[in-house]
Amino acid sequence: MCSLVRKRRSGIAEAVGVAGSQSALARSLGVRPGVVQRWVKQGYVPQRKEAPVRVASLTGVPVERLLRTKPRKKGSGIRHRARIVHETAVAAN
Repeated sequence: MCSLVRKRRSGIAEAVGVAGSQSALARSLGVRPGVVQRWVKQGYVPQRKEAPVRVASLTGVPVERLLRTKPRKKGSGIRHRARIVHETAVAAN
């Protein structure tokens, strides 16, 4: 038995669909197309410079759908990785 599960589109993907394209959304927001492309790849709009509110007002997609839904994994940032590398190097000496 095969069950098909449809993955729900991210809010930013929905906003791009409303705008017509990533480039069109970028023009409307006054940002580079690469910025919108990164948002689509990430699956959310970062909470910087009120970007989620601007995207929501232009496209009608609720702000809640544009934001990150999963919390970041603890210790996934560059500072954490740098600290581990440093601690490993100190321990080796």
